Amino acid sequence: MPVVYVLSEFYGLSREDRDKIVELARQKELGWWHQHRDIPEWFESYVGLESEAHTVLNYQDGTIPGLRQTADYARAVFSADVGATSDDQIESHVTVRMQRQKRLTEESPLQLNAVINESALYRAVGSVDVMREQLPTCWSARDFPTSTYVSSRSRPGHMPPARAASSSCSSPTCWRT
Repeated sequence: MPVVYVLSEFYGLSREDRDKIVELARQKELGWWHQHRDIPEWFESYVGLESEAHTVLNYQDGTIPGLRQTADYARAVFSADVGATSDDQIESHVTVRMQRQKRLTEESPLQLNAVINESALYRAVGSVDVMREQLPTCWSARDFPTSTYVSSRSRPGHMPPARAASSSCSSPTCWRT
């Protein structure tokens, strides 16, 4: 940021204006997700990879993939998470999730290939109204030409969720949560 400081001095900006510009420059350098201070570091890394990826492969065992969750469904998921300690933290997580979804509709959209365990379609997350809103988005996801969804049948046992993201600069990077 030394250039920002030098230019601030050159243009005679007040300390307050300089600090605002420095913060804006820092946020631009880091990526939009860094403004959400309560997002865990490990997830910041994943969102950084995802923001550069052209394809995401996703397996979810018991929930709808985050890139296809409605805000209310995501809120219910985060509310049930013991790691989310406040309403503000939950809302911050929901905001990040909704921002990530914008990649699916950009000019060069993210390709999402998701395998969803059928139990996610039956398991109530939140209220009946939350599920009533969420389930149609699973079917409307088929309308995204760069997205593929497959439902896997429920079987005994549990498999943890896994994600892989790839960009033109790297081989796929796997991420298990």
